[in-house]
Amino acid sequence: MPSLGSDWDYRKYRIEASGYLPIFRKHVLAGRLWIQSVSGDAPYFELSKVGDSWTGRGYKSGRFLDRAMALASLEYRFPLFRKLGGVAFTDAGRVSPDLGGIRLAGWHPDWGLGLRYYLANFVVRLDVGRSVEGTRIFFMFGQVF
Repeated sequence: MPSLGSDWDYRKYRIEASGYLPIFRKHVLAGRLWIQSVSGDAPYFELSKVGDSWTGRGYKSGRFLDRAMALASLEYRFPLFRKLGGVAFTDAGRVSPDLGGIRLAGWHPDWGLGLRYYLANFVVRLDVGRSVEGTRIFFMFGQVF
């Protein structure tokens, strides 16, 4: 806000819901829905985006960028060996100039596989995402959701 000495005057609204369904011993189906809108004079790096290690793992970072976004993710998480786990995932997202422009058509899907190494206080993750635009590899810390 300019009154506080900032060069930007914008607002970002985000609603995110996640759910986790245990299937059987240490196997979990996890889902997330994320809706976001940015208003005002926002810098481009604060706009809503689909494409990165959090929002569309099969697309390059910031591939789809606009003021509003809807994103859905689904993961099947399963144990492999001791502290090592695996994940199969799919994401689909859509950006638009405003939330009213979000339609059921034109979403950008991706899918992939990942590894999780579970430590005492955090998770190390490696995801390989695939989309119609190619393959992306992400090495990060923390679960996607």
